[in-house]
Amino acid sequence: MHLRPIVLAVLLLTVLSACFANTPVTGDTESTASTPTLTVTPNNQAKDTEHGEMMNLAIGALTGANGTLANGVATAYEFEDGSTNIGVQLNIATAKEGTVYDAWLEDAAGKRLPIGTLENTAGDVRHYARLTTKAEIKTYRNVVILLRQKNDAPDQGQVIATGILKDSAR
Repeated sequence: MHLRPIVLAVLLLTVLSACFANTPVTGDTESTASTPTLTVTPNNQAKDTEHGEMMNLAIGALTGANGTLANGVATAYEFEDGSTNIGVQLNIATAKEGTVYDAWLEDAAGKRLPIGTLENTAGDVRHYARLTTKAEIKTYRNVVILLRQKNDAPDQGQVIATGILKDSAR
């Protein structure tokens, strides 16, 4: 019974990591674009080769907002070295010329941390962003996706999708 969340986490990471290969990261937080490599140890713990044991996994469904048709998933893998790998995969129509989608974490007071600009390498509805950071994100559980003009400031734009990261039982 305790192995099921870990197996689901590893499976989800495997599926999402294919979407996140070579993802550029934007934003003003210290970050890298490395893809976590999780293995399950003999004592049923998930461990990343670079960041150590996975201490927490938070998952949240993303849904369209303000009349926008969209769905997806956000994940936050927190590791023993203090790193968190945040991934966003959003299915939404391709942004019109001159516009981009930006992903953010938001706390209860509305303060935002950038995840990055969503990429669309396949030219279809699949968009993704990933951020690995050592910033403390425990209070940033809301995920907000904005549509903005490319020349506007990254934190400006219309909210087109939202979600809430919820800790997963381990």
